[in-house]
Amino acid sequence: MLLIFVVSLVIMACIVVGKTGKKLKQRNGLNPNCSLEKNDGPCRAMIPRFYFDNVTRTCHRFLYGGCGR
Repeated sequence: MLLIFVVSLVIMACIVVGKTGKKLKQRNGLNPNCSLEKNDGPCRAMIPRFYFDNVTRTCHRFLYGGCGR
């Protein structure tokens, strides 16, 4: 019974944290992940990141190498 309670509590906490993260916005209305500048970096880790393209006014995905800025 205690195990079911603990598992339920963990699931509810994950849901709350997930919904809160989606509401996180900057003053300009963009998701903070999208406001980064595109910088691939010299390494080859291939970490997914996002940047805002001012020309198309949309958020785009790119692969960050894992080192550098």
